[in-house]
Formats: sequence, structure tokens, C-alpha cells
Amino acid sequence: MKKLIALLLALVMVFALCACGNESAPAASSNDTPASSGNDASAPAEGGAGRTIGINNFFMGGYALDILVTSCRQVTDICGDTLQVANDEGNVEKIVADLENFIASGVDAILWWGLLPTNFAVGPQKAEAAGVPIAFFDKIPDPGEQSESIQAMKMFAGGVGNSDYIGGRNMGEYAVSLGCKKALIAGAEIGDTTHDPRIQGFTEVFEAAGGQVLNVFRGNAGADATTALDNLINAYPEADCVFGSGGDYALAAISVCNTYGLDNIKVLAVDISPDLLPYLVDGSLAAGCGAHWVSGMFTAIMLENYLDGMPMVNADGVVDIIRTTPLIVIPAEMADLYERFWIDEFPFEEDEIKAMLYRYNPNVTLADIQQAVESYSVEGRLLAKYNAGKVTAEELAAVGINVG
Repeated sequence: MKKLIALLLALVMVFALCACGNESAPAASSNDTPASSGNDASAPAEGGAGRTIGINNFFMGGYALDILVTSCRQVTDICGDTLQVANDEGNVEKIVADLENFIASGVDAILWWGLLPTNFAVGPQKAEAAGVPIAFFDKIPDPGEQSESIQAMKMFAGGVGNSDYIGGRNMGEYAVSLGCKKALIAGAEIGDTTHDPRIQGFTEVFEAAGGQVLNVFRGNAGADATTALDNLINAYPEADCVFGSGGDYALAAISVCNTYGLDNIKVLAVDISPDLLPYLVDGSLAAGCGAHWVSGMFTAIMLENYLDGMPMVNADGVVDIIRTTPLIVIPAEMADLYERFWIDEFPFEEDEIKAMLYRYNPNVTLADIQQAVESYSVEGRLLAKYNAGKVTAEELAAVGINVG
């Protein structure tokens, strides 16, 4: 009966993945079928392969969320493990409910997008009580007592996050480098834990450099954002840049600027999705900032090392949380290279990932992973692709990167 139930669950998940896919969503891996297995991290399957790892996707079909799962999958595929994917359907309450379902289904470990402090207050404790290793990708608990209590848990396997504040700050700095002085901003409603720090980061850097934020739209994306930006841009003809705190807001700004032929306004975004890429190519988008979804890869590496008997502990002897994956800035002139090495293929080569996995490199340490996170950059990744024979020195020189 258990085998029959597992088979039925597998078929349901396969059909669910097919139904939720779209053109911009990453293709499903052959290692995405749910399975049931034990939870003993000290006794992995032969060669460490064949485990089932639960992972939640907050909203399937959204590129920024799908790519996080794809990033984790780069590692689990190399390790021969299977991802059991749950769709939170954009429902915050399902984030913990799906974790409970993972535990009930008998996964070997969990890669978790926890999002909120209230979720981190209960989710890790459930995994600890059930004896299921858990690691956090993209969203991590705030520093302090909550993080410390989680890191003290036996089942905690690591976490790698990012800083939305830094994303906004990067775009503020880039706007200043372009000579921009008067900005409009658009982002999600006040209180959004992603957009608030992005807008704060942009504003602080831009104003510190002598710039002025003329007005800020906070509301829903799509038609609402287009209407709002149409009104703002017409109300503030002196604006020389628009910062979209997300791809949809940047697309709305581009649409308005193209409608009125406003080539003098630079549009910037914390996002570099496939939807935005054509506008980066043609210069309608001056620059995008992001690609921090590699945090999923680094988190999966920490989890796999934990499962293989080598937890990534810090100087205090506890499994670490790496707080900030760099958000890289892609100017318009690098659009083609970004498409080749971040969208058409993964920015890290397989041998680079294996070098951070204990099963392939018994000498790997937390410091190695920390260094790889901290050094994540456009130049570093493109030089790695050059070393792999995938891009020429001439192509890199054309965008200001010199080999040797």
C-alpha cells in the first residue's frame, strides 16, 4: 500500500509540474519526482545518492522563484538526489504547511524558503522534532536570538541569503554613475519585505550623492503600475531616471517611456528576468541588478555536505548562515553575455560545484564556500567561462574585461 501511495503521489507531482510550466520557467529535471525514504542524515544512500529532498516554490511559474529551485537542482542533480517540489501558490500559510507535508511524506531533507520571521519561529522546530535536516535558501532569519537558536539545532544544515537593500543600493550607485539627479521609484506596497529594503537602499545612496527622489509609487504591478508611472512621468518631466524595484515595475516604466519617446530617462531595475532581457539588449533598460538566485546552489551544497557527514560549521562550532549573496549589476552592453551564461546555461561549471561538495573534495571547508559566495561577480563568472573555453578574450575585452 505504501508503494502504491508513493506512486500516486509521484504521478500527481509530475502532472502538477507540467501544468504549472511556462515558456520562461526552467525545465523540470528528471530528478523532480516525489519519493519516500528515511531521514537518517548519518547514513545516506550508497554514494550519497538516491535521497529525496523537499523544496517549496512560493509561486510556480514566476521566474524569480522558479530559478531558485533550478539553482538548487544544479547541485542535487550532480549528487543524484531527487527534488520533491511543493507549490505554495503564493499563500504564506502554505510555507509551513508544505514543510509539514514534506516531513509526513518521509523526505530525507528539506530546502526551505521560509520568508517571514514568524515562519522561522516554527518551521525549523518542526524539522528538528522530526529529525529531518533543513537548510534555508534565499530567505534567512534575522541576526540575533532567532538565528542563534536555529543554528544550535542538530538538524540545521545551513542557510544562504541575500540583501535586497544591497540590490537597491547597487542600482542607486549605478544611477549616480550615469549622471542621474532626479529619480522616480516604483515598487510593491509599503510593508513588502523585499521591496522596502530595495527602495531604502536606492534612496539612501542616490540622495547621499546629491540626487533627489521626486516621487514614489507603492502598489500592485501590471496595469496599476503602468498607469501610475504614466501619471508620474508626465507630472515630473524633469525626471532623468526611474528605478523599478522589480521587473514588472521596470517593464511598466519602459512601456511609458517608449510610448512618449523619452530616451532621456534611464530605467533601472532589481531584476534581470528573461522578460526584461530584450530591453536590456536594446538599451531601453539601462541596467539590471540581480542573479543572486545562486544562493540556492550554495544552500544545496551546504545541505548535501551535511547529509554526507560534513556540516559546514563556523569558528563557534555551529553550522553557518551566509547572509549576503552579491547582487550583480548587468549593464546593457553585457546583455548578450548574460543571456548566454546566466539564462541559457548556469553561471557555475559542474567542476566548480563539485569542488565545493565534500563527496568530490574531502578537503572542502566553510571558508571555501564563503569565498565563492563573496567573490561572485560578473567578471569572475565570465572569466570562469573563458577558462572553460566558452567565451573569447576578444568578447570579454569588448565589455571591459581583460584576460590575464
